[in-house]
Amino acid sequence: MRTAIFDLDGTLIDSLSELHEGVRRFAERSDLPDPGRQNVGDMVGAGVLNLGARLCAWWKEAAGAELDRDRTVEALVAEWQSIGGALLEPFPDAFESVEALRAAGWRTALATNKPWEMTERLMKSRGWDAHFDVMLAPSGACRPKPEPDLLLEAARLTNAEPQRCVMVGDSRNDALGARRAGMPAYLVSTGYNEGEPIEDWARENGFPHVYASMRALCTDLLRLE
Repeated sequence: MRTAIFDLDGTLIDSLSELHEGVRRFAERSDLPDPGRQNVGDMVGAGVLNLGARLCAWWKEAAGAELDRDRTVEALVAEWQSIGGALLEPFPDAFESVEALRAAGWRTALATNKPWEMTERLMKSRGWDAHFDVMLAPSGACRPKPEPDLLLEAARLTNAEPQRCVMVGDSRNDALGARRAGMPAYLVSTGYNEGEPIEDWARENGFPHVYASMRALCTDLLRLE
């Protein structure tokens, strides 16, 4: 049996509008400039702590603000929670493609760097949790991608050897996590890769599987033996 391990933001759902809105609200409350949607998108990658650190660095350069990363992240998470997923939308055919794999006998797992409380609330409120056998987010025992912890734990919980798993994501963090876990990476170009097109980065770093849509990606997965 094979397992497909999916990233969430930028892979299955378009979350940039909500991420930016939370940042904009925090900036407004803090009398700071709005970095803008594109800048926020270019900062996304390797988890919320890294996003917070990049935002703090941007505000220091743009406005001379000295912000504590952890307190900033706490405030941003509160803003995103108050929005409650209202601005999030699945990419076309995203969850339908997950279901096509399940119908073919694959196990499916979610491995996201989004904080667990936000992930669980979102997935259950939208009914998206029903598409996955396992859902994982960083914790004390599982470090965020690009570390392999989440992927190896997903393999273990779905009773699959790593070489029988694939990581489906949109960024270098997904790809590098997969490499470190000993599984292939299948990438979509719909998401966020710290400002660099994933097609260019993947080609330069030896990741051959990049697709324009989740449907095309999962169609190829279904051809695997």
